[in-house]
Amino acid sequence: MRLIRRETFETNSSSTHAITIPRKIDKSLYGKRPSIHFGISDFGWEYGKYALADYIWTAICDIYPDNYEEYKQKIINILSPYYNKIEFEEPKFDECYDDDGNLKWRYLDSMQGYVDHCHELTDFLDEIFGNEELFINAILDGYVRTGNDNADGYDLDDLDDNPDYYHYYKGN
Repeated sequence: MRLIRRETFETNSSSTHAITIPRKIDKSLYGKRPSIHFGISDFGWEYGKYALADYIWTAICDIYPDNYEEYKQKIINILSPYYNKIEFEEPKFDECYDDDGNLKWRYLDSMQGYVDHCHELTDFLDEIFGNEELFINAILDGYVRTGNDNADGYDLDDLDDNPDYYHYYKGN
């Protein structure tokens, strides 16, 4: 992501998302887990702290409606050594066709879920899928805090600036 202001990615929105991923974890402490589920949810203005599986899967389905199956396979390939069962919520898409019946565009049904200003996460997704260790660390022990800058909530200064973590900020 592009750094505009100290620790802040600028948008014209008031939603803020702060993603934290440990740089190194001892994966042997985790063992093989029984299962993981990648769901689709709403990630907008609400204040909350969430594991990254649903956030990443929702962003993939929102940004790449025509390629989400490829990402699903990448996730399975990367996480198979860590989980016995990997499940995904199937996305529902809204579609628009031209007068000749040709598909013009499709997007994740907002009634199912969304990530506010999801297209600002393309660099983040490229980075974690380009670095298998970073992706594994994100899923095993990473999290996202969501909120907005219109009211009291978390403050970027309160977030963990430990150099042992990667930090990605989206919002204004």
